Amino acid sequence: MTTVQRSLPMSRSPVPRRAEDGRPSLFCDVELAARVERAEVRLIADGSAAARRRRADDAGFVIPIAGGVASFAEEGSPLNKVAGLGFDGVPDAADLDEIEGAFADHGAAVQVEFAHLAAPTVGALLTGRGYRLVSSENVLGRALRDGHPEVPPVGVEVRISGERKFEQWLADPDTQGVPSRE
Repeated sequence: MTTVQRSLPMSRSPVPRRAEDGRPSLFCDVELAARVERAEVRLIADGSAAARRRRADDAGFVIPIAGGVASFAEEGSPLNKVAGLGFDGVPDAADLDEIEGAFADHGAAVQVEFAHLAAPTVGALLTGRGYRLVSSENVLGRALRDGHPEVPPVGVEVRISGERKFEQWLADPDTQGVPSRE
């Protein structure tokens, strides 16, 4: 069992937190974590929809839940998960029943990615339903401010890849630390 305590209020300000010496903090605040989760939710929903279009069937699903999304793209997909919970309300038992049933209908276990800065009540709710921690990962962010180049370094090209390059961008899982379930 993991116990989480929060002794100091978290910043919800759009201004980046600062270290004592005035430098930008290396730590993410709740607002940035919520932005990262919203981007992840969009990526998962769009990727799951793309998988259904590619297969030309309705076998998968994307179900909104408490600001997040439950997604099943296809068997073995890293998009088969629940993400984004805890930044826009707490799911109720009926919503979780529906999602657990949808995953069961596809013969898949429910995997929830839960951000450590999300509302702790969601973690308690999931634990009470029998969910357990199986792995952990970190997502890092960096504020782009004046003084940072707006053009990429020499040899780096930034462009939109588009739908036809989707298969090329599917990544292999990270093999360091606790093994990824994806």
